[in-house]
Amino acid sequence: MALARALEVFKTKGVKLNISQGIALYQADPNNPKFLLRNIDGNIERGVLENGQFQVNLLPE
Repeated sequence: MALARALEVFKTKGVKLNISQGIALYQADPNNPKFLLRNIDGNIERGVLENGQFQVNLLPE
């Protein structure tokens, strides 16, 4: 019975993230892996991490 319940859970694709408002999500920029994309409440910025801080890149590349 427990195995049957577990099987249903494993069939579900993806990961659910419960993100609170104001929390940043980072991902690699799919167009240029040198950069990161930071998403805070739907506001997406492109930049890099320098000395542990996110620096927004204003120059297009």
